[in-house]
Amino acid sequence: GRSWTEISVRGESAHTCSVPRGQNAIEDLSELLQDIKALPEMDDMIDVPEKYQEIILDSKPQMDEAYGEGATERILRPRVNVGTIEGGEKVNLVAETATAEVDLRLPIGTSTQQTLDRVEELAAEYDSDFTVNGFSRKDPTYSDYEHPVFQYLQRFAGEVRDIEEPAFSCALAGTDCSFYREKGVPCAVYGPSPHNLGSQNEYIYIDDFEQVIKAQAIASATYLSDQA
Repeated sequence: GRSWTEISVRGESAHTCSVPRGQNAIEDLSELLQDIKALPEMDDMIDVPEKYQEIILDSKPQMDEAYGEGATERILRPRVNVGTIEGGEKVNLVAETATAEVDLRLPIGTSTQQTLDRVEELAAEYDSDFTVNGFSRKDPTYSDYEHPVFQYLQRFAGEVRDIEEPAFSCALAGTDCSFYREKGVPCAVYGPSPHNLGSQNEYIYIDDFEQVIKAQAIASATYLSDQA
């Protein structure tokens, strides 16, 4: 799941020569952002169902290999990224306003409303004039991996690659599966491993892509044939 949140604060402008008279909005915002960055360490923010927590932990070697060391921990806990920040008018003035946009990624079992409420609680602990706006939210969704579509995909992904059956886990990033799941349609994600994801020179391997397409096609055809 994800919660994109805009956090704004209004301070009091003053000239640098009379700093004690002002209230620096950038400094106030920076302090709150540090509190928000600590959200992943708050255990009461985590409520991953035990059944899915077990399969996520079982897939740790594969996930860490595909997405880097610590990928499994990032699936099980909220993740925080301060994506944009701006504030102040001039270098010689105490900043009167500051705004940041924060991307909060949520594990299954956590709601965007719960996360937004926690951010507002943290902001309320300050004397500063904060405004918190959750401008885009999507609650975490998941499907039951015991559904036949998952079993077929796991089986043929292993056969096409001539390896043991791949492990089940949860995606690190958002996918279009949420739209299907909201309509009660089970949905699985299986794709090529990304390299340099979200960075320069992002790429996948062609043979990896071809194997994924083959496994998806065989799994889909077999599932639909057996259900007919």
